[in-house]
Amino acid sequence: MSTDLRQFFTTDHVPDKLEPNSYEKFFINALSYISPKAIDDLTIAFEEDESNDLIQNFQEVDLLDEHVFPDVISYELEQVILSPFFDKDEFVLDGFNTIIEGLYDEQNETFVKVDFVIPQLKSIFEELYTEAKAWCEYSDEILSEPKIDYYNLGTIEMQFLYIKFKNKSKARKFRKLYKKSYQIRATLYGFEYRFENGQFVKGNVRDIESEGWEYPDLNFGVANEALEIMANISKKQRYNTELLQLEIERKVDDCEYNFTSNALISALSNTLKTKNEVIM
Repeated sequence: MSTDLRQFFTTDHVPDKLEPNSYEKFFINALSYISPKAIDDLTIAFEEDESNDLIQNFQEVDLLDEHVFPDVISYELEQVILSPFFDKDEFVLDGFNTIIEGLYDEQNETFVKVDFVIPQLKSIFEELYTEAKAWCEYSDEILSEPKIDYYNLGTIEMQFLYIKFKNKSKARKFRKLYKKSYQIRATLYGFEYRFENGQFVKGNVRDIESEGWEYPDLNFGVANEALEIMANISKKQRYNTELLQLEIERKVDDCEYNFTSNALISALSNTLKTKNEVIM
């Protein structure tokens, strides 16, 4: 409350509560390059979320990718990460996330052939598709050939995504910058993008009943440096994210408070169950 009052009644600088290398701080910085409307929409969503679910989703990559950005603002995760360099309409995300059941022709008892893949990524896709199909097959000493596990067809998900650039000139500049800057390489690699045959591609296979997409193995301080490097080259305009940061700080504080309170109650409860003297 004191922070809010000082913000309202004075023009003094309010220091950041978020650590500069935190997950939240990285995305606030990245979001500052997209559009005022998108920033406003996400700020309102945080303000109206009374359950703290949004901040928890914001810290999980799969929920961020599949729900927060597509549902709240019309951006994909990749468009946010690369927003300091590219405009929204300068590239698209191609490929798919699909349950393998959708790629199996049950009538002919065969997996369908996928033809959309660009030539540079064909071998990578086929390797991933072969792995996904193997997860849905079983065999033993009696069977002459593998059989399909129809239950697994409905639980195995394949993710194959690649960045398709529309602005070819800018894409060439970005590829050169990617090779030059370890910060940009680390950031994209942290979100599971590999640079193969001149293309940025991400591929995974998972069992949706037991696995999620992995949390980025990424130093977010390095990721923030990557944003700055991209912005310095592109000269992209930054928009004000002050209100968004305040809302995220409130949510983080709420989550920390709830956690601290629950931990304290649990500790007191456990102590009272022992024979030790309790001093209040």
